[in-house]
Amino acid sequence: MSLKIRHLLFALFGLMTLISLSFITWETFELTVTSRKADWLIQANRLADLVIRANSIQARERGLTNILISHPETLTDETRAQMLELRAAGDGLYHQALAIAREIAGQTHSHPLADSLQHLAKRRLAVEYARTLVDRLLDNNNTSRDKESWVDTMDAFIAILAQVRRDAFDPVDEFGRAYYDNLLSKEIVFTASEYAGRERAIIGAAIAEGRPLFTEEVHRLQYYRDTVGNKLGQLVREIEGTRRGAQLKETVDKLNKEFLGRYQRLREAVYTASERRTAYPVNAATWFAEATRGIDSILMVADAISLGTKQSTTAVHREETEKTALLIAVTSAVLAAMFSMIMLIRKRIFQPLQVLATASERIAKGDLHRPVAVSGNDEFSVLAGSFEQMRRSLLHDITERKRAQETLRLSEERFALVARGTQDGIWDWNLQTGKIYFSPRWKTMLGYGETEIANDFVAMQDLIHPEDLSIALEAWLGCLEGGTDTFAVEYRLRDKRGDYRWIQCRGLSVRNKDGDPVRMAGSHTDISERKQALEKLQAAQDQLLQSEKMASIGQLAAGVAHEINNPVGYIYSNLNTLQSHTGKLIEMLNLYEVSEPSPPLDSTTRDSITAKKEELDLDYLKEDVLDLVRESQEGIDRVKQIVQDLKDFSHVDQAEWQWADLHRGLDSTLNIVNNELKYKAEVVKEYGELPLVECLASQLNQVFMNLLVNAAHAIEQRGTITVRTGTEGEWVWVEISDTGKGIEAEHLKRIFDPFFTTKPVGTGTGLGLSLSYGIIGKHGGRIEVRSKPGQGTIFRVWLPEKQAQKTANDMDMQANMQPVEQEENPAADGANQTAKVESL
Repeated sequence: MSLKIRHLLFALFGLMTLISLSFITWETFELTVTSRKADWLIQANRLADLVIRANSIQARERGLTNILISHPETLTDETRAQMLELRAAGDGLYHQALAIAREIAGQTHSHPLADSLQHLAKRRLAVEYARTLVDRLLDNNNTSRDKESWVDTMDAFIAILAQVRRDAFDPVDEFGRAYYDNLLSKEIVFTASEYAGRERAIIGAAIAEGRPLFTEEVHRLQYYRDTVGNKLGQLVREIEGTRRGAQLKETVDKLNKEFLGRYQRLREAVYTASERRTAYPVNAATWFAEATRGIDSILMVADAISLGTKQSTTAVHREETEKTALLIAVTSAVLAAMFSMIMLIRKRIFQPLQVLATASERIAKGDLHRPVAVSGNDEFSVLAGSFEQMRRSLLHDITERKRAQETLRLSEERFALVARGTQDGIWDWNLQTGKIYFSPRWKTMLGYGETEIANDFVAMQDLIHPEDLSIALEAWLGCLEGGTDTFAVEYRLRDKRGDYRWIQCRGLSVRNKDGDPVRMAGSHTDISERKQALEKLQAAQDQLLQSEKMASIGQLAAGVAHEINNPVGYIYSNLNTLQSHTGKLIEMLNLYEVSEPSPPLDSTTRDSITAKKEELDLDYLKEDVLDLVRESQEGIDRVKQIVQDLKDFSHVDQAEWQWADLHRGLDSTLNIVNNELKYKAEVVKEYGELPLVECLASQLNQVFMNLLVNAAHAIEQRGTITVRTGTEGEWVWVEISDTGKGIEAEHLKRIFDPFFTTKPVGTGTGLGLSLSYGIIGKHGGRIEVRSKPGQGTIFRVWLPEKQAQKTANDMDMQANMQPVEQEENPAADGANQTAKVESL
């Protein structure tokens, strides 16, 4: 064996030994770091428990002190002792927590924690000063109206102490599940206990004062109660949905029993008493005791979480220690095996290889003209023959190979530049092998490492959101089956954190000479931010629509009330008259009943009956009763029609896309806004023949109402509002014109802008036409407006008969939708301004 190869062999062994020792050293260092973080986590966990307990006691002090300074008459030796006891207990926990926090800050050099400790010291001084003022007020038996200052001071102190608890966990944020449990679960416990404590204080003050809750307090308490309910529900789901210890499950059961059961019932009784203005079921002391008992059940959950975290941290530390020991043992075994193998190779293989090494060195240097000597018939002889064949092949192909390598290098450089420039992930699917290549950007886009996703279609399919899987498969199958060679589809992929990101996938298929697909390739673009922006835009539009609807309710209320009040008025009047007539008829019947059992009527009785008939005018009564009943029936029919029109207008039972009769919607809307129109204008209907239209009927009725009311507001004196309908191709149109004052030229181009209005302040929101624009856009339609100042305005709404039909006719109609400055008004002579809005 040559000296060079021998040195290489031992150098290799030495390198492997050095790497193994470095690996062992690194694992030992990692074990030390893990142990240190485990200790820090246990300290931070202890700090969190102390802070939560301290915040709970300080919240009780805040509530009790608030009652005492508001009502000094409630101050007794017992209540003063209780207040001082709460102070002492809270201060003791505070000093313990402060010591641990300072120790963590010194060990971890955490700047956020150090900053929080400085703010905490300032807030502590503010609390001490506030306590001094409270003691002075109580000693002098004075009442303070500025109790909010005391509450704000304590709230700020509690908040900064909670921030210290959060910052203490920053140095151990890599510790996995234990860190997550503490930061999330204890944050939930803190928020729930803090808001429950605030609820305890507000209700306790109301009970102590013997008054019902103020409206502002009710709203604030509703927020506190909803927040506590949501947080506890989240905590219970988190605990029940994971594998936790029996002790934690027991604390959840106690939480359900004490806070969500016992305390919840008492709280509902207190709220009911406040709403009914009756006596509270408990006094202030009992309320504080019961509320504290319920809050303590929340804090018990934090204790159980801390215990579980400490146990899991210890287990992780033990597991890391065992893993390190195992790795050291395995590494040592591998080194021993390598040494034995090297010694065997040195004896049995290196001599034959020396001949082949010489030949390979010549080939490597480009000396392809000297043949490789072949002798013997063992494996090395076969290998030598292979070397000779390789030399001949290389001599023949080297030129073409170099050319191909250069071409490939340039192509790969271009591909790499394009991929980096577009920030897209690249995928390449070999349909024959089933393997898919995912570029590094494809994986990092979702937060995965290079080896965390298998290179096959199943791995990608598992990441697709279940609701989007059918859409994605349909796009891929359509491309594979020959429907198209390219495709583009959007779906959601699950990232490493478990969240879903919106991806736009583009791809194409490659086919062999028989037309069968053999390969697919494409790109992934992250469009999550664009989707979120669109969702926010949609939410804003929906909120504007809701605001306009609420504004319309107030506008409709007066008109509907007026329309219903007229028939109800005369129905009420008729009922009074009927009551009078009925009394008279009963009086007449009584005369007949008195004379019925007697013998045939004598002349005196008959004369009295006749006189009574004349006195009551019986013929008139019979006729008038029938008229009154008929008029009342007509009034009831009128009220029934108004209610039916209101129901047709709102379409409360038909909120989805449907085929609707626009004429029926127009008639219902006209009836609803009749009170707005009848005093200003005469309404003329010129309906054409319209088919049923696929639409959101209630939203179109909102558009019609906005246009009709605007038309009425534009008429300063008695005028005319004309409603026309018609069709053109596959489109229908609804036109509403008025003889009002018209729209000025400088306003015409802004009438669809949000919040733009020409009405006096307080009489218009400026959202009606903007939202109408959006509604018609949602239907794939457009709005045209023509106006001439002093002569009137014409609005025409165009709607497609069917949704999602972008036909050639549609494109032709959209071609004429550019803004026009001057156009003849069909309703009046002379120049006028016209604005046309393109389809959205």
